[in-house]
Amino acid sequence: MKMWNEYGAEHSSRMRVIGKFKDARSAAIAKEYIDNLIDNLAKVVGMDDRRTHFSEDISDVLLNAKFHMLHPFEIDQFFGERIPSFDKKSDTLTLYTDEAEVTALIKLLLHKGARVEVFSENDYPPDEDEEELE
Repeated sequence: MKMWNEYGAEHSSRMRVIGKFKDARSAAIAKEYIDNLIDNLAKVVGMDDRRTHFSEDISDVLLNAKFHMLHPFEIDQFFGERIPSFDKKSDTLTLYTDEAEVTALIKLLLHKGARVEVFSENDYPPDEDEEELE
């Protein structure tokens, strides 16, 4: 008989990251920027988990996007089962994820000029007029 002891965080964090921008136009620009960055990274990122440095291709994408705050270990926050969903309403961009690691998402929002709020929907469920994370 074999015993397996391992720490895991396979529970749902149900995180909501809200970026409030100065106006709706800024939010739209940020949404497009984030979508383009994730699409461009998806073209060059391999699925090796433990990153200690960026490949030349990833560095090129980040340099072209003028996004210099990302650490190599944060890149996987955008891929696989960790892909966040986005919702844009007026001057607000809301990112939903079941992952507890949201530093890259926060950095993206701050980079584009947002005021950021982060909370778990497990502890703070949506108000009646807000949609619940599915």
